[in-house]
Amino acid sequence: MSFASVRYSEYSSFVSIISPGSNYWDTEIHSHTTEELLLLVSPGSCTIRSNGETFQVPTPAFIWNRAGSYHLVTGQSIVGEPSYTATFPTKLLTDTPKELQHFRFIQDNALFAIPLSDSRLQRLKALFSILINSPMAQRIPLLACIFHQISLYLKPDTEVYNSTGSNNYIFKVISTLEQPDNKSLTTQDLADQFHVCKSKLEKDFKRCTGRTIHNFRLLIQLQAARMQLLTTKKTLLQIAHECGFTDESHFIRTFRKEFGMTPGTCRRNYKNKPR
Repeated sequence: MSFASVRYSEYSSFVSIISPGSNYWDTEIHSHTTEELLLLVSPGSCTIRSNGETFQVPTPAFIWNRAGSYHLVTGQSIVGEPSYTATFPTKLLTDTPKELQHFRFIQDNALFAIPLSDSRLQRLKALFSILINSPMAQRIPLLACIFHQISLYLKPDTEVYNSTGSNNYIFKVISTLEQPDNKSLTTQDLADQFHVCKSKLEKDFKRCTGRTIHNFRLLIQLQAARMQLLTTKKTLLQIAHECGFTDESHFIRTFRKEFGMTPGTCRRNYKNKPR
């Protein structure tokens, strides 16, 4: 299974809601094919990385991570304070209600974030709460209401955080790396293919993904190995060889460094997990 199929979130073709929890903080830079709205309610601040740019945003805040952006949100949350997230396909912005189309001013940006006062936070919390508990047919109008509220907050002096998404070619590089036939491509080959110098490619890749190209290739190998661990009865030696590791010991060491457990522990935990 490719890195994209493991790491990229795939949602339904309509508005999808994830129930609130005591925290909504990502653990690593990631991307997905849908638009993502976040409502972070705890006072303080969060750090947002978006396509290689870094922003320190006061919270509470409303955050819009655009589909295809490579992003990471980190921070601290007060226990018991829920954060909310809603996802929807980009197609919704152009194919459905006119109420959504006034938000087109950020369509060229990978990130839109705006800090919230307490009164504005309470209005949005109420809308997100209703959204989560509403039938699918009512979610589009409620989503439009959320956008409308945000548009009311956008004054000339409003503090807004935007990421331009200028390094989007990196996503094409990632797709190229994931193709099995491209294992022999060197970093210079990739630079030539995407018409950039090698040093720029390496710098942009690290800024966008948080990993070097070498480390990213290794992650792809490990993801493939983990999938075999969980879905086949192959031995560790067989999996190590099939996924490109020199020997079983090298595989075990590398796997533990990435996932915090040995391949054997990973397989046992999966088998013992309640169904």
